[in-house]
Amino acid sequence: MRVALIIICLVCFAAVGRGQPVNDQITKAWQERHDKVRTAEFHITAKTHWSKEGFALEEQAGYGPRPKEDVHTECRYAYILDGTKVRAESDGVQWSGEDFRQFRRITLLDGKLKTEFDEGRDPTPRGFIAHESDYFEVKFASFLPLTRCFRGVSRLMRSFLIDDLKPTGTKLVIGGRTCEQFVLKRVGGDRTEFWLDPGRDWIIVREAYINPKQTHTQIDITYEPNTICGWVPTSWESRQTKLDTISMSSARFTVSKYTLNETIPESTFTLTFPAGTTVRDVRDVHNKKEYVVTSETVQTLTTEAGSRPWWHYAIAAALAAGLVGALVYLARRRKRSSFVSVSGEAQ
Repeated sequence: MRVALIIICLVCFAAVGRGQPVNDQITKAWQERHDKVRTAEFHITAKTHWSKEGFALEEQAGYGPRPKEDVHTECRYAYILDGTKVRAESDGVQWSGEDFRQFRRITLLDGKLKTEFDEGRDPTPRGFIAHESDYFEVKFASFLPLTRCFRGVSRLMRSFLIDDLKPTGTKLVIGGRTCEQFVLKRVGGDRTEFWLDPGRDWIIVREAYINPKQTHTQIDITYEPNTICGWVPTSWESRQTKLDTISMSSARFTVSKYTLNETIPESTFTLTFPAGTTVRDVRDVHNKKEYVVTSETVQTLTTEAGSRPWWHYAIAAALAAGLVGALVYLARRRKRSSFVSVSGEAQ
């Protein structure tokens, strides 16, 4: 009888272990990878094909003139991570909003401040400074697999809560690996499908954003084993189609080199606007500024520049001290007046 009870208990414990919510398993694996990677530096090359059919659709939708033929571009990217600080760089032929141009962009993010510098996109260099808590610039295909892999559970950098992923029970072999499907439903019928590999710490092998009436964007990611964090993205391919049939663009991103947990100089997260840069500063929404940097006003900004200048705090402290002093003075006068009044009545 006792042996039978022991066997039943063991079976129950085993069932509980197997029944651990899969979302908890994903959270644990992603959190461990997050904790193991303090810093990272990736250099990436990308080749992109833009289709004339996609351009034609955009032009018909009123987005302005577009090229009449297919366009092929190449660009280099850098992704440098230190805790929650990120430096993102792009240098190559990119869409400027009007046409394809060769230009360079540097963006610094830390969850408080966004600082950006463009060179080559406009006739003169451009700078931009704003308070921003989102890491929007590193959630595009150029950097998304890296952000998902190393900061997928970061409160500041994540795009969703793992608990919101719903397992469908569907399995698919991708790249020789059996992956499981999870769906994140969005407002308006849009959804994102994630294919995760349970045998490799639940890494994302495929991510697809689907708008039933508009676009389908899919990213397929390839990894290599790593002794520090288990798995590291080494290449990925993105494809965007419209109305499920028309190819808009496709790109292949290849990591040329990377390091993990190396010391990154603080200067990496410092951005200096050179003389001649036109800067738009919207940190104060009630007092937006635009000015041209001269040799006498060259600015150096770091990711910590999201806090206000020291003299703002000094003024605030002085005002607070003055207010407290005034309140104490008034309270003493009131107490003194009350004492005199009561004494007078007693007489």
